[in-house]
Amino acid sequence: MKKRFSIKTIIWLWISVALAVGGAFMLWPIGQGFADAFFIGVKMCMVSGLLVLIISKMDSGFLLWAVASALAVVMTLTKWNYDGSGSFMMVSSIFVDIFMPVIAYVMIHGDYLRTKRAEQQPAASQLKK
Repeated sequence: MKKRFSIKTIIWLWISVALAVGGAFMLWPIGQGFADAFFIGVKMCMVSGLLVLIISKMDSGFLLWAVASALAVVMTLTKWNYDGSGSFMMVSSIFVDIFMPVIAYVMIHGDYLRTKRAEQQPAASQLKK
């Protein structure tokens, strides 16, 4: 069965791409050389995972995005620690990194169930026979 995403899910995923890229610019730099390089890698994994999910609809794209989002939360907390104080931007970044993948999972699972049900129901032309 080929996966099909609803328009609502696709829009949600593209918004997630925009927020991942925007978050990278807002939180940059972390403050330490290694942490900065790791942060760039995490954000690249987030965007790559999202693009794989949107374009090829492969589960591995979601997995990469979800793991990278969890690491992004750790990196945001690291930046918070280096800065010595938090900000609304950091809290909202953590919120986005946790809930965007969770809501996307629910939407993708719902799309899968709708597609599966539609394929299992006989077509109207078959019912008349």
